Amino acid sequence: MPSNSNSTGPVISTWPSPSRQSIMRSPPGKVTRTLRPVRLSRAAATAAAQAAEPQALVSPAPRSQVRMTTCSFDWKDIPLAEEFRDTRAIELQIGPIDDPILHSPSAVNVGNPHAIFWVDDVNAYDLAKIGPLLENHPIFPERANISLCKVASRDHLIVRTWERGAGLTRACGTAACAAAVSAARTRRANRKVTVTLPGGDLMIDWRESDDHVLMTGPCEYEFDGRFDPALFGA
Repeated sequence: MPSNSNSTGPVISTWPSPSRQSIMRSPPGKVTRTLRPVRLSRAAATAAAQAAEPQALVSPAPRSQVRMTTCSFDWKDIPLAEEFRDTRAIELQIGPIDDPILHSPSAVNVGNPHAIFWVDDVNAYDLAKIGPLLENHPIFPERANISLCKVASRDHLIVRTWERGAGLTRACGTAACAAAVSAARTRRANRKVTVTLPGGDLMIDWRESDDHVLMTGPCEYEFDGRFDPALFGA
């Protein structure tokens, strides 16, 4: 679980170890026992579970939780190039004045600046074309991450993001946090929601006790490798 430290920086907790699987078996007439944890690939863990008795279990996928810093909503802290008293909906649109394609995003800083546009269908817009135009709009002196957000329910958001300096992305943790906080600020959703991104789901909890944002999601072992010592030579 997250640390109780008063530090404002991100705090990461991971459980269980992403590189280990525990396999449990229950021989007839005996209480379930846990075998020694071993390092297994996904394929090996699956094969072991299938080969075991019907009671065999594989430990659940590991999850990681990050405690983010508190969010900033003041226009100077986001930052924006001009004053907005209420950043829940700023005056920004793209497209014809009388029929804009997107308009009135919520703005917030979650360690970096974000603009959240509320839409009915996140896939109905050419974000690869619109994203860079909005990212580099003069209203954002440090540029911004641009997200489209559909409120599926008070507990579920669907988000696509054009990430500042990176482009379209399958997942952006701060964008998920920004969308969740902005949805709660505008009373579109609760403070604890599931955010569905193209790469998967994250659980976001804008904790009421201290306004920190908790982000929880699955984590997987990716790879290990070795550096050539010559790379670190003088």
